[in-house]
Formats: sequence, structure tokens, C-alpha cells
Amino acid sequence: MIEPLLIIYSHNTFIDILKITTYYLNNYKNKILLIDKDFLEDIEYNKYYKKILKYNNNVPYASRLQEINNINEDYFIIMHEVDILIKYDINILNKFKNLMIENNYDKIEFQHCAEPHHINKRQFELNNPEINFENICKLYKTNNVNMIKYGYALFNVNPTMWKKKSFLEIMYKFGHLGYKTIEPNLELTDFISKMNCYSLLCNSPINCGHFSCDYFFLPLHILCHGEIFNPEPMYRDYKILINNDVLKEYNYICETFLKNSKRRKRNVFP
Repeated sequence: MIEPLLIIYSHNTFIDILKITTYYLNNYKNKILLIDKDFLEDIEYNKYYKKILKYNNNVPYASRLQEINNINEDYFIIMHEVDILIKYDINILNKFKNLMIENNYDKIEFQHCAEPHHINKRQFELNNPEINFENICKLYKTNNVNMIKYGYALFNVNPTMWKKKSFLEIMYKFGHLGYKTIEPNLELTDFISKMNCYSLLCNSPINCGHFSCDYFFLPLHILCHGEIFNPEPMYRDYKILINNDVLKEYNYICETFLKNSKRRKRNVFP
């Protein structure tokens, strides 16, 4: 079975994390690396990625993402290297892709958006009927611009499945926006609110650190502001227990890949 195209966005200053991400994606064949032109390890990483796309370091984040114009597939999943995909279900991901094609969806965000990490996005769209999916989750449309006041961005850098045409329309129109300015931009938010975008409410969300997700797409957010994400403050400040399987992978990553890392551990959550 062919997986949906997966695009990993990265930068040469995060090679230590990209190494981990690539390790966990060894069996995921249909993937592309999007990284800056200063990255010099093409020979090594060509073994693991179908293609390596390069962006110019001197252009804003949104303009960098315009390189996605060079992919051949009409739908894709995009995520950053700091979100290490420790578990996924290709069959379910393909069903999501088919759902998008059949209903002309522009995007589906793969983060579970409800308590305890966040209040439920669903409450912003009370008149929008929920769509049940495979007894795994409910999809609900997100088009309320006022959500941004509560810390929700209709466009965000979290793992998301996109329709290529819609994604590029955003990036070309707002190519001047940087990584830190793209999410809270109200003009962009208003633009996306007119699209056919959905978020998830998972039936059995799994706590994977910074996110809650589901087994079909479970990313461990290993860094926060360049520092190694530490789950201990989550226990202390939020009284939330990270999923045991996720914690096992987190400990393995720290002991195997980050044991001698010069990166600091972040002592607040998130």
C-alpha cells in the first residue's frame, strides 16, 4: 500500500533532531525532505527520502514552503522534524486522504483539540454537524476567525494533511510571513476561514507530550524553542500523565540519540 506523501520540513541547524525523525520513519517510503540550501548531507539522506527539496534561507517561512509546488501529488501531510512520528497507520491515513478527495476538503489537522491541553475547538462551531470517522474521531469544520483570540490558529505548523492547491494558494498570497508571524496573522486567518478546513476530536486521545493525538498519527514533540522537551513539568504543572508507550519512546530517544546533546532541557510546559 502506498502511503500518503509525507513532507518533513527541516533546517540544517536541526540535523540532530532530523536524524531521529528519519530513524522513526525508516519504513515510511513515500516521504520528501524540505530543507535549506546550506544542508550538505544529501548523499546520506537520499537513501531515506524520495526527494530533497531545498529552500533559500534568506526568504520568509511562507516563501520557503512555496517549494512544495515541485511535488507531483495533489494531497500531502506536512510536519516539522521536531514532531517525531513514533506511530502511524497507513490504512487510516489513506482513508483520510480519500475523504479529502471525495469531499474537496482543503485540510485536516491531526491534533486532537480538546481538554486537558486545550478547550474544545468544537464549541466555536456549534451549528456545524460533526462527521464521524471510522469510530476513531469526529471531524468538525473550523472557520471562526475569533478562535485566534483563544490561541487557535486556522493555519498552524502542527501536523496536517493538505490539498496542495489550497496550501500553495496561501503560501503565495502570504509569502512575506515568517514562522512566528504566520499563525496569528488575521488577514491570513480570514482567508483560510473561507476554505473547507477540519479539525479532530479523537474518541480515545493519546497524550504524546505537547500534543494529544491518536494511534493513526502519533507525533512526539521533542523540542520546544530549541530546547529538549521535558515531560516532568507536565506532571508537576498540569498533573497529566504522558502515555506510557510514548514515555518509553521518549526515554529511548534521550538515551540513544540525545545522551550527549548540548541542547538544554526545557523546564516549563509547554
